Amino acid sequence: MNHGGPFGPNDWLPDHPAASEVGRSVPDDWNLVEDATPVGGNQRKRLIAGSVVGGILLLVLLVVFVPFTRSGGEESPQADEAAQDEIEPAASDGSDVDPGQVSGAGEEDPIANGGSGSSTVDFFSQPADLEGVIQKVQDSTVTIYCGDDLGSGWVLELGSPDSDAPQELIDLDEQYPFEVITNHHVVEGCLEAPESVQVVSGSREFDAYLYSWDEETDLALVGISEELPPLVESNEPEPGWWAMAVGSPYELEGSVTIGNVINRDGDEVISTAALNSGNSGGPLVNARGEVIGTNSAVLIGDDYPQDWNIAIGFPVICDILATCPDLVPWD
Repeated sequence: MNHGGPFGPNDWLPDHPAASEVGRSVPDDWNLVEDATPVGGNQRKRLIAGSVVGGILLLVLLVVFVPFTRSGGEESPQADEAAQDEIEPAASDGSDVDPGQVSGAGEEDPIANGGSGSSTVDFFSQPADLEGVIQKVQDSTVTIYCGDDLGSGWVLELGSPDSDAPQELIDLDEQYPFEVITNHHVVEGCLEAPESVQVVSGSREFDAYLYSWDEETDLALVGISEELPPLVESNEPEPGWWAMAVGSPYELEGSVTIGNVINRDGDEVISTAALNSGNSGGPLVNARGEVIGTNSAVLIGDDYPQDWNIAIGFPVICDILATCPDLVPWD
């Protein structure tokens, strides 16, 4: 090859024999026939052009033919059936799912229900929607003032008195148709002036009337003039249940403390949900926001290894202050 100048389009071709080699019979490495007639420039160009065109045609065939052979057009029904046989379908009805590993699916789990059989809520654990439960109970919890005394209360729906009730009670129910539960010791100073009790929720203050009370059980029933969302009763609690107390300790409305049910002692429910001055009369609720009892007192002193927070069990309300035909009795 000629390396004396710039590389040209024909430099891939062999050089002509050197002058010293003229007359010798040298095989042509590019033409396998000795002494063949040299290929001219036009012939070389035609060879190059033909090679390029042939390459393009081969490339087009590969692009068109290869994808066709890989896809194979439409698959036969037999191929579809074979492919389906290789894939085992997932159970759509949950028949292959271990019910002990799935919460809230299929039949209700009585253990997760705390023995109530009414919901899949696990009463022994913090609720999944803790914020929602807190908000629900706060919306139904009020602050109660009686003179200088401060306490809490919670809204309960009792309905209207019977038609054969005393007319005075019917008239009061028309003026104060909604009910709040609190402690007797919170409203004790208002017994002689039932309309002097004050009920507050946020910036709202309601006309109120002290309907009835029971000193022995430390419970009282107050009527209010405007509606608030009521809470409902809990089934009988068990030791270990998650529990929450809501109230207005030191006038801090909507305060929350969380613990668990330690046990029951007669009508009293003992819990680790801390109580402070002003919590009296507020609700102690379960993981569904249902009322276990009305917070009433804290047992302190050398006789107790820790402060025991006492709530009066819900059924006492129905024994003393109101009629509750649908209440499920506690043992």
